[in-house]
Amino acid sequence: MERHVDAPPWRTFGTYVLLVIGFSWSVWFAGLPRATGTERTLVVLLGAWGPTLVAVALTARRDGRPGVRSLLAGLVRWRVAARWYAVALMTVPVSALLAASVGVMFVAFQGEWELGGQLTLAGLALFGFGYYRYRQTKAVLAEKGEEEQGESEGSDRNG
Repeated sequence: MERHVDAPPWRTFGTYVLLVIGFSWSVWFAGLPRATGTERTLVVLLGAWGPTLVAVALTARRDGRPGVRSLLAGLVRWRVAARWYAVALMTVPVSALLAASVGVMFVAFQGEWELGGQLTLAGLALFGFGYYRYRQTKAVLAEKGEEEQGESEGSDRNG
């Protein structure tokens, strides 16, 4: 069943922009004045997810389930230059170093113990998380390497 509907690119893009603005701003204008604390954060995040939700909805309407599957497949299928992998891998350590450093500077130069302590602790927690993920990924890759090595030895024996 072909669900593709031809429309000029400007019309498709215009529809997307209007729906994103309508969705996000409606969520923010309706929710933010009444929300406090965590609710406020959730309202902001829901509105921020507007472009993604609208893209999925429009793709589903235009191309059905196969179109949505194709759209979301790009989230797990990366084909980029090596420098972008480096950027992705270095974001957590650099952010952690920045947070910890700025936190120490707030304490040392401004005497703001609360904000400085929070930033320093956040930086240290981010370092811990990055190290945990590194160890976890290293273990998975080692396990995968052992499996591949076992498969190639098995094929050498059988071949």
